[in-house]
Amino acid sequence: MTESESDIKQAARLHLASNPNVLLWLNPIGYDKRAHQHYGIGGPGGSDTVGSVSIIITPAMVGRKIAVLLAIEFKKPGAWTEPKRLKAQQNYIRVVREAGGIAGFASSVAEAESIINASPGHQPEPA
Repeated sequence: MTESESDIKQAARLHLASNPNVLLWLNPIGYDKRAHQHYGIGGPGGSDTVGSVSIIITPAMVGRKIAVLLAIEFKKPGAWTEPKRLKAQQNYIRVVREAGGIAGFASSVAEAESIINASPGHQPEPA
């Protein structure tokens, strides 16, 4: 049985919660017609989940620990996404990366973890 996007997202959130350097929250995106207002971080195209990854700055930068924006857009493997929505999601991830954040698409727990582990300054989870 193929996992749904929701199943993948939940499994990744539970797995990543064990890493003390990662904070990750659901980010519902939508539009409230009654209030005529968009909601969610990033508006249309914003990632399914947002949070932060704590990293250690190099000694040249005083060794201060900081949190870096984290955005992961989950996709069910092989799932189709409406082109306009996919373009907005790709743009959001590009903007987060260009601003120095960590962002990407994931269709599994391992892919979500690899997005974080590939980030500059990432410190492995303490033993």
